[in-house]
This record gives sequence, structure tokens and C-alpha cells, in this order.
Amino acid sequence: MSASDDVPALLHAALAQHALGRQSEAEALYRLILRGAPDHPQALGMLALIVADGPRQDEAEALLRRHIALVPGAGASLHALGRILAGRNSDEEALERLHHAAHLLPGLAPAHNDLGAALHRAGRMDEALQAFERAIAIDPHYGVAHANRGLVLQERRRFEAALEAFAAALAFAASDQNELRPAILVQFAQAARKAGRAPAAEALLRAEWTTRPDDGDIAGELALLLEQSGKTDEAQAVRNDLARRTGLRRPGLARPGAPTLLLLGAVGGGHTPTRYLVDDTMWEVLSLTLLSPDQPDAPLGAVDPAALRQADLVFNTLGDVDHDGGQFAAVDRLIKALDRPALNPPAAIARTGRDQAADLFAGIDGL
Repeated sequence: MSASDDVPALLHAALAQHALGRQSEAEALYRLILRGAPDHPQALGMLALIVADGPRQDEAEALLRRHIALVPGAGASLHALGRILAGRNSDEEALERLHHAAHLLPGLAPAHNDLGAALHRAGRMDEALQAFERAIAIDPHYGVAHANRGLVLQERRRFEAALEAFAAALAFAASDQNELRPAILVQFAQAARKAGRAPAAEALLRAEWTTRPDDGDIAGELALLLEQSGKTDEAQAVRNDLARRTGLRRPGLARPGAPTLLLLGAVGGGHTPTRYLVDDTMWEVLSLTLLSPDQPDAPLGAVDPAALRQADLVFNTLGDVDHDGGQFAAVDRLIKALDRPALNPPAAIARTGRDQAADLFAGIDGL
């Protein structure tokens, strides 16, 4: 078919491909229609929704705006545009578009959920709760809406109600179907601790950890919960198990040709957060957590020391000399063995203890 072919036939074919989930074929046909009829409202609207589901968000926004200009009451396009704007922190316009979409699509649960998320970001908690509750009323099995409602309740310190909301979210987020489940588990555990229901969270996290032993968020939350419950040995065992399983890992994207930065941590130590300190577009980033000294395979586990020599720079993330877990010596030995430049070398961090503060800052005018 070509752009000169009968538009109804092309549209029928495009919609059929779309219904079958053949997005690429449908997109090509919608674009073919628009070549001959640039303002065809249905082809434009359907193409915009396909593009909005992919990475080409600038093009999606332009298509959606064109469609809304042609069809001001296009609820699906208003919803999609609102989501894109919310992702770009254009909160005022996002709220306007999402409010309009929810009004036009009163029976569409995601429209109300996304409106609630935008209201939450704007600090309009009562309205956000109402939007999430509307989404849940439409679809009681909508796990994401239950989780979002739980976040608002937790921020308002209604911990028991938040716990119930997160429990509902987990009930509708099957472990093999929902990638958000680990995040919801962490929120559940946090609400449980604050509600004085730590045993319930511990039991759930242990069960999930058994099935997801490599999930750092679940293992970390379980270890924190155990530590706060006085079960420090068990907490340390969980952290060592995770460090042993993950070994040397690449937390970001591969950057061929870029210099390699090794983020070096250790079980039991107090770590410097590196999320906003390291630009992973400039570095090939590797991460390693040393096992605690009491482990028989400490400090590297199964990691081959030769693999660490690819590092051009080592960043020691153990930043608290008063909470080093007995690991400063191991980190110092490893850095010296690698013979690489180091940020935060342990000898320098060792001078920052509380008992040395007066000497460290002596002689600074005005302090």
C-alpha cells in the first residue's frame, strides 16, 4: 500500500496490527496515512500513543500536542502527555493534563493513579489520597495504586494504614510478574518498623530473601531490620551472603575505552554515598564489597584479585572511622596491593575520628 491508497483501508489494517500487538507494523501504517493526510486525527492519536510507550519522548510529546490541538477531548492523549510532563517535572502542566484526562476517563484506573502521583509530588496529600482511592475503587487489584497510597499514608505517619496498603499492594504484585515488588517490600518493612510490627516484616522479608537472595534491596532491608532487632550476627550473615553472591559487579552501563573506577566497600563499614559523586558516563564503574574479617574466605570471596587490576582509580567508600567494622586494614592492604591511585585512602580517613576533631580543625580562622 502507499499514501495514495484508500485511507479507510490503511486505517483498518493499522488498527488490526495494533490490536495484535504488532506495534512496528501499526506504526508504519499510521505514518503512511499521515504522509497523505497529516491531520488525520485517529492515525495521529494512535501513532502518538505508540511512540509515547517508547524512548522517543520528544517526538511523542510533539505528536500528542498536535493530536490534542485537533481533538481537545482526547482523554488517552491527555493522559499520555501528562505522564511525559510529570516525568520531566513539569508539574503544573502535568497536573492540568492529568486532571483533564481523569475527568474524561472516569473509569480508567491508571489515569487516577497517575493524577494521584502528580498530586503527591506537589504536596497535595489529601487530593492524592482521593485519587489513589478512586483508582483502587475502579480496580481493586491495582497493586501500584495501593503502593502509592501507602507512600502517602506513611509520609503522614499513619503507619498502620500504610502497612495495610503495602500488604494489599504485595497481594496483587506476584513475585514473578511485578518488577516493583522488591521496592514495595522495602516500603512494607519500613512501615512495619514504624508501626511496631517488625516481626511481621522480618517473616515476610526472610521468605522473599529465600527466593531472591541476590536482591540487594531486600537483603539490605532484612539486615537493617535484624540489626535494629538486636540480631546483629544474623544481620552480618545476610550482608556477607549478599557480598559473596554479588562479587565484583558493574552497577552501570559498559563504557568501552573509558577509565575504570573501582568503588570499594566492606561489610560492616559505614559508607560514603556515591550516587551523586560519581558520573558514570565518564567512567567504567566496578563495585566490590569486601567480606567481614571473620569469614573464612575474606576479604574477596571468589573474586579473582587479577580482575581488580583493571581499575585505574580506587574510591574507598568507607568514610566513617568510628564505624569501620574492622575493615580499614583490609581496605588499606588491598589498595596497596593493587598499587593504584586512591580517593579517600584509609590513612586519611583514619584522621577524621571524633577524638581527633579538635586537632584536625585547629588553626582554622573563625572555627
